Parts: sequence; structure tokens; C-alpha cells
Amino acid sequence: MPVIANILSEVCPDALKHIITASILNIISVLILARVAMPTQDSVVDEKFDISEELNHPNLMSAISQGLSDGLNTWWRVVGSLIGVIALIYIINYTLVLLLNYLFGGGAITLQKLFGFIMHPVAWLIGIDTQDLYQVAQIIGTKIAVNETVAFSDLAKTSISQIDMTKTIYAICNFGNFSTLGATISSMMTPAPKNSWTSGIIGKAFICELLATGLSTAMISIILEVTE
Repeated sequence: MPVIANILSEVCPDALKHIITASILNIISVLILARVAMPTQDSVVDEKFDISEELNHPNLMSAISQGLSDGLNTWWRVVGSLIGVIALIYIINYTLVLLLNYLFGGGAITLQKLFGFIMHPVAWLIGIDTQDLYQVAQIIGTKIAVNETVAFSDLAKTSISQIDMTKTIYAICNFGNFSTLGATISSMMTPAPKNSWTSGIIGKAFICELLATGLSTAMISIILEVTE
């Protein structure tokens, strides 16, 4: 949080306050949406998540050793996934540029821009002014395609209004991106290597995360508009 606040310090001195508030609001929003995404009272996790064999250790040192090993394995999986997914995104972007050059003689469409176009209605729904819609939508697209740190860096370089700057901070204050999605799936493979349901659960969590952030931003947008 302090790192992100430092990135935005010149354009939004109160960034840390908004980031903390967004994190708290997102907890409430995601709990609401998680109940919508999985409304059943039956726990799929309890039925399928079985790691009882991995938890049987003859002594304390065995448990500590296994814990350290699992921690290192998780760390390598997360780092590898982050590097791999981001590299894949850049390969796709490079392929898109080559394809456009071959078909139309030029162009610069990337995944970030594609998601930016898709996010135009979302940016409008959370209350972004018309003159700032394109920039904010592109920043949200960058957050989804790459990660939130790059999105916050792009936000620090924009010239949008202060109120839209604040709304955008709430809109991109989450880990809802493909690199984090891959890292989360990889990290779950260490404690539950035999449970294939994790990918489906994490996919739902990814969607809920995006929607929860939008819900939090919409609430803040109403408050900001009323208090202006």
C-alpha cells in the first residue's frame, strides 16, 4: 500500500487513505458477491478438499520440514507463474502487432487496449466523466491484462480530474488480473495437488473480485458526487 501511495503521491496526496478504504470496502463487497456466486448451503470445499494424508507427521521436525518445503514450492510456483503469464501477455501483444502489420500495414492493438475498450461501459457505470472515460477504461484494461502496479503507474501519468482520479484508485485497487490468477492457481497446487476443483473456484473468485471492486467504486462514486 505505501508503495502504491508513493507512486500516486504527486497526483493524489491522499492516495494511501483511499487505498485502505478501498481494501475494507472490497472485503464487504466480495463477501456479498461470493454468496451470489455460490449460493448453495452445501460446501463443495468440505467434500473435495482433502489433504489429511499430507497433514500426518510423526513429529514436530517433520511438520516443520514439510512446511518449509511447501513454502518454497509455493514461492517458486508463484514467481514462475507471474513471469510466465506476463511473458505470455507480451507474446500475445507482439503477435497482434505482427498480425496487424501483415493484414493492414500497421496498428498497435494490445490486450490492454482490447480490455480497455471492453471496460468503457464499466467506467461509465462507476461514474467516470465522459472526457475521462477513455483514459480510465484503458487503465482498468491494463490492470486486468497485466497487473495493478502497472495500472497505478499509468494512472500517475494521466491528466484526468481529481474526482475521477479518486474513483479510478478504487476501481483498480485489487488483484483481479491474469498474472495473479495464474499465481493463485499455482500456489493452490502445493497444499492441494489432487484437487482439480481449485481452478473453477479461483475463476469464480476472479470474477467476484472484479465485480466487488466495481461495487465498491460505485458506492464511493455516489458519496463523492453527493459531497462535491
